[in-house]
Amino acid sequence: DFKIYNSDRVEINGDLYSNSAIDMQGSKPSFGVVSGNLITTEEIEEGNGDLSVSGTTKDENSVPAPTPFVLPGVDFTSLYNQANTKLMTDAALDALWSVDGITWVNTAANIEHNMIINGQLVVNGNLTITNSANITINHLIGSPSGIIITGNLNISQTPHYHSNILINGLIYATGKITIEKMNTGYTFRVTGGITSGNGILIKNCSRTIEIIYNNDILAESLNPSANSPVIKVEHWEEEY
Repeated sequence: DFKIYNSDRVEINGDLYSNSAIDMQGSKPSFGVVSGNLITTEEIEEGNGDLSVSGTTKDENSVPAPTPFVLPGVDFTSLYNQANTKLMTDAALDALWSVDGITWVNTAANIEHNMIINGQLVVNGNLTITNSANITINHLIGSPSGIIITGNLNISQTPHYHSNILINGLIYATGKITIEKMNTGYTFRVTGGITSGNGILIKNCSRTIEIIYNNDILAESLNPSANSPVIKVEHWEEEY
């Protein structure tokens, strides 16, 4: 599902797809802007939020109803083999302030200081970005960029996150993506795209969250799996 809770403004320059509900709730109004199409296989719950869609809106009540979308497959084995740098511990990542090319981290990791990623960071586990770290991800033409995670991504800081996050690339998580407590006066911008296997939550953000679709960046940053077919179960029945 895609949730916006207690957040001032979320701008999506492109399309928004969800295999579950799109939900806007909280103790203060949330404002969302989608400059493309909004498609969900379930309901759109605006609650006390305000959602503006420039393109077509389709939900479970549309005829025909939208069909579920499949998370694009990523070949993690290929990413490991292509990696310019392989880090086996979180401490090894902590020691770096910048990385280049494809960097593989073979464990769950935390980023707690400023970091420049000239390429793609791949984390074999959960990734937490905190301590108001200033994160910049640069895209080089012809090369992949962004963050790819086999688990959950959490970007948060209590009481507020006081730094810029500028990502030119793909954010991909097989689990959940949580963006929380981004403070006003700073910039949070993703140019490329975001995809998650278990929902996206934007919560308690007083700054504008910008997600800008860029197909060229996505095409160079998504490493599809050639050997792992996608299997969809259309019907399941047990007999005893």
